[in-house]
Amino acid sequence: GASCPGGGAGGAPHRPALLQAGAKSDCVLELGAGTGELAIRLAQAGWRNIVATDGEPAVVRNMRYNANANKVGHRVRCLKWEWGDAPPPKLDLGEVDLCLATDVVYYD
Repeated sequence: GASCPGGGAGGAPHRPALLQAGAKSDCVLELGAGTGELAIRLAQAGWRNIVATDGEPAVVRNMRYNANANKVGHRVRCLKWEWGDAPPPKLDLGEVDLCLATDVVYYD
């Protein structure tokens, strides 16, 4: 499994099927990636083109650290993206085949 300092969901029952689905060369975009656990697990399962995004710069730095610590930094691009803003220049939404988001709604 992925080692992700800073928290992480972990173990949602739908994840194993997702890890095996699709063409592993598809571009996967994860919104609100947090620690990057899902992106890391996808990369460990053989997916090769993953873009993990979050709106907080410190979270993106930690996500990048986690991807590199799990030796999948070459498969996971970690980008800052506030959803109200235009996509980052390094992200072409036309190339995205699958968009994922988990735990992205929070109530105060």
